Amino acid sequence: MDFYRNLNEREKKLVILSLGLLGVLLISFLINSVSSDLRNVKRIHKSTESDYLYVLQKANIISANIESQNIKLSGVSIYEHISDNEKLKLLDQESIELRNINGRENLTFTISRLDLLTDVVNELSLFFNKNPYDIKIEKSINGSFQISINF
Repeated sequence: MDFYRNLNEREKKLVILSLGLLGVLLISFLINSVSSDLRNVKRIHKSTESDYLYVLQKANIISANIESQNIKLSGVSIYEHISDNEKLKLLDQESIELRNINGRENLTFTISRLDLLTDVVNELSLFFNKNPYDIKIEKSINGSFQISINF
């Protein structure tokens, strides 16, 4: 403090002015640094958001593709499962129709004997990993039965 007391008026003003200028420069540097960081965060946010939207779009396309091909998460088609399963081989392969209605599977097929239906429903329930909530049975003209199961 002795240094400051020994200065002339003009020198005191120059010291105060230089300290003030140094303070202003420091504040402007801090503001510039914060605004630069904010710009970087915005840029990273936009990049991350666009990456997320791209992945989400691809996931929706894959999901729709899987649903349209009637492939379960195991990667096995219902038609392959029916042809490989001993209890389901008795189903008429040409009459099997799987539809996805409001996110629920509807399977329609023809069976010759109703006493086999319990085993068929059990096997299909294991495949879909769901219990059926609606089963409709209609007798056709040729004596077979048209079965519609909603999972």
